Amino acid sequence: MKVYARTYSEGMDGGLFARAAGVQLVCVAVLFVLLLALPLPEDFFRDYGGVTGPGAWLLSAAVTTRVLRLPARTGILATFVSGAAAGLVGVAIDHTLGLVIGVMAFGAVCAARRIAVPAPMV
Repeated sequence: MKVYARTYSEGMDGGLFARAAGVQLVCVAVLFVLLLALPLPEDFFRDYGGVTGPGAWLLSAAVTTRVLRLPARTGILATFVSGAAAGLVGVAIDHTLGLVIGVMAFGAVCAARRIAVPAPMV
């Protein structure tokens, strides 16, 4: 009986990368515009941005995962890897650059090709 393990080592599906990054970008942009359109206090994002931003990212990623019919595991992994990348770059360098890096990381994780390889015998 052969046992197979999944690995992410066979490159990337360029079409899926573009679709995942594009849908994620649109979702984040729509939520951003909706939040800006709400009559929120002037310092709302300064006070609650640390919760609002990640919450918007999670919601956008859930919508993207659903729209593209991605496996839940892939969506969850992409959400956390890209969210961490966006957060780190956003805090260390620039918020806008963090969003760009996050969207690209989301697309890359979603588009990583998986292959079945024999699992090591133990």
